[in-house]
Amino acid sequence: FAFTFVSDNVTRQLGHEVHRFAEDPGFWAAQLHPEDAALTRAELGRLVDQEHQSHEYRFRHGDGSYRWIELTRENLLDEPSVRAVVGNLRDISERKQAEAERARLEQRLRQAEKMEAVGRLAGGIAHDFNNLLGGILGYADMLAENVPAESPLRRYADNVLTGANRASGLVDQPLDWLLFSDFAVVLAYVHLYPLFMVVPIFNSMMRIDPALIEAARDAGAGFWRTVLAVIVPLSKTGIGIGTIFVVTLVMGDFI
Repeated sequence: FAFTFVSDNVTRQLGHEVHRFAEDPGFWAAQLHPEDAALTRAELGRLVDQEHQSHEYRFRHGDGSYRWIELTRENLLDEPSVRAVVGNLRDISERKQAEAERARLEQRLRQAEKMEAVGRLAGGIAHDFNNLLGGILGYADMLAENVPAESPLRRYADNVLTGANRASGLVDQPLDWLLFSDFAVVLAYVHLYPLFMVVPIFNSMMRIDPALIEAARDAGAGFWRTVLAVIVPLSKTGIGIGTIFVVTLVMGDFI
């Protein structure tokens, strides 16, 4: 296709002189982002069968950076007075940046909510444990005060007090380790990303010949025997790829 008219407004939004679009039919396509070029060309090709079309893509600005553009096209090829496709574009880079920032904040919020749930669970366990220790410490202290120093029971009471005091100090250590350590961050990411393992494992399982499963059943293998002896070994490729995805994502965010 070729441009028959280009508004001067294009220079302000895209940073390119108007004559470059009119003189070089391939100039517009050459400025498309590599990841958007194929889809954008395909959408333009489908416009012949459509009256209206709206599409978002990245376009290289005159300063070398890529800007998000929303292009709205009207198919007026059948209009005798026009016989052209009329397009109107606008820069939506700020909106895209706001959407990306909102998605990032929502992800952080979901992660914080999960960590808060873990904290409430761990805090509840620690609270219950401390309640139990409180009773042990109280009765052991009362026993130690009412038993003569030379009595063998005094030594037992002192040992109970020492052990209970150590246990009360240990409650806070795993809680801090679970919630505020580097391990807690890795654990949160590992919990977040296993979904990425589903697709490669599913693809590997779909490649398994159903005849193999039928043969295992005919040989008398039960469900779990079939899973462990046939399905899992043949799905190792997907499991390995999924594991690499998860480890890469986790370590990439953690590092």
